[in-house]
Amino acid sequence: MGKELALITTIFKKDLVSEFRAKESIVTMVTFSVLILILFSMAFEPSRQTVEEILPGLIWMSLIFSGILGLNRTYAKERFNDCLIGILSTPIALYQIYLGKAASNLVQLLFVEIITFPLYFIFYDLNLKGSLGMLIIIMLIGSVGFVLVGTFLAALTSNLRANEALLPVILFPLLMPVLLAAIEATSAVFTGLTLDQYLPWIKLILVYDLVFLMMPFLLFDYLMEVD
Repeated sequence: MGKELALITTIFKKDLVSEFRAKESIVTMVTFSVLILILFSMAFEPSRQTVEEILPGLIWMSLIFSGILGLNRTYAKERFNDCLIGILSTPIALYQIYLGKAASNLVQLLFVEIITFPLYFIFYDLNLKGSLGMLIIIMLIGSVGFVLVGTFLAALTSNLRANEALLPVILFPLLMPVLLAAIEATSAVFTGLTLDQYLPWIKLILVYDLVFLMMPFLLFDYLMEVD
């Protein structure tokens, strides 16, 4: 178990250090998310009730679209000069590659959220009626679900033509359950509903996370061989 965790950590560190050194994905993701926030705040001046209704969806959609920019680069470096073949020739299980890259993508997405999420409260003058702790938990588990399925599908499209356009097409249908649940749960926290009223949405997100956490153990080896 310790050796497996060390191999996953190696992939995680390699990807994360590489991305933060280049700063291409991080800067692009943050810039895109902030631009969406600014454009919507300038385009209309909704009432406070309208803000509470639409803002959870806006927050999650901006994070998803900016996150896709990072997912498109998940396997880009390994495709250059057939570096992936070198990684696959090492004594490492393919699911360890998946988990390492998923962890790296998650940290990048959380970094974007830490920077951009407070801006929504500033630009829209929001007063959170629910628990900040629950909001953080919902953002975390929702982000985990997005990253798990996104990293899995990025491997499927990485070697295809127009993969950057194809990834969102196949990602969004699979992403709808966790996206809907995350938006509903976030909206419930914003409006101050009790935990019992949105707990089913949290359970749905957790089940979704568990499914896509286990899926690479069953399919990722076959996916990488086909790819």
